[in-house]
Amino acid sequence: MPNTNKLTVDKRSLFDRINARLVPNGLQLHASRSLSAKRAVGKFYAVNNNTGSIAWGHADPGALALELGVLSPWEQVEPRLTGYTPVPQELKTALCQR
Repeated sequence: MPNTNKLTVDKRSLFDRINARLVPNGLQLHASRSLSAKRAVGKFYAVNNNTGSIAWGHADPGALALELGVLSPWEQVEPRLTGYTPVPQELKTALCQR
């Protein structure tokens, strides 16, 4: 259940923030459009812009946003973007210490 004290960041804004961090490294986050693509690489995946190949599939934008530090303390990700798997408290603690 979302925390009502936090501002929810929508998909477009979250992707813009994540890609701002990934693009300098030659990567970009994408969302699958077709069912066959979702089966092959998952709902979200990253592309290597230098080679045009899939860098990794089955990406979790919520966890990636936390790992990259693109969310402010008063923000949260839409539940549908987190892969429905909550981030463990240990990981949250480790990421906040970076």
